[in-house]
Parts: sequence; C-alpha cells; structure tokens
Amino acid sequence: MVRHCLSKLAQWQQAHPRFKLVQATDVAHLQTLLGSYWGHFAHANSVRLRQLLFARQPWLNRYFTLQADGSLQAVQSARWQVRRRQAVRKILNFDGEPERNL
Repeated sequence: MVRHCLSKLAQWQQAHPRFKLVQATDVAHLQTLLGSYWGHFAHANSVRLRQLLFARQPWLNRYFTLQADGSLQAVQSARWQVRRRQAVRKILNFDGEPERNL
C-alpha cells in the first residue's frame, strides 16, 4: 500500500514540476488522492508513517500541513480555489471582458 502511494505521488510530482503553474483542480485531485490513502493508513494508526511520507516528499508541504495527530490540512482549500476561479470567470465573461448590464 505504501509503495503504491509513493508511486502515485511520484507520478503527480512528475506531471507537475515545481516551476509549472499548478491548477487548483490538480491540487484538489492530490487532496483526494492523499485522503484516500490517509483513510487506509488510519486503520493501522500510522501517524509515524504519515510523518515519514511527508519527510520523504517535502514538496507536499507546499499544499498541505501535517498535523501532530497525522491529519492533513490544506494550505488553502483547493476546492475553494476552484469555486473562486469559476466565480471570476463568470464575472469576466470567460474572455477577459467584464460583463455589461444593459
């Protein structure tokens, strides 16, 4: 299970290099991925495993903080960022032009 998790994280990191702009939907996918593994890890009461995972994958700290109890907290909710972007796109009418009320 741990090896599979590390493999998925490596794939995500390779698809999203450090200097590439990461979309909020991509972070939301990462959050879902980690949440799934955290559920599996919770059955083993593996706080040390989670801490080790974050120690070996320091780039995760850009998106999440690991609490003392091993739970995850998003640095800024990816879902909130998606909703915010959708609201801005509605206001700008998708082409960068503000909507005009006639």
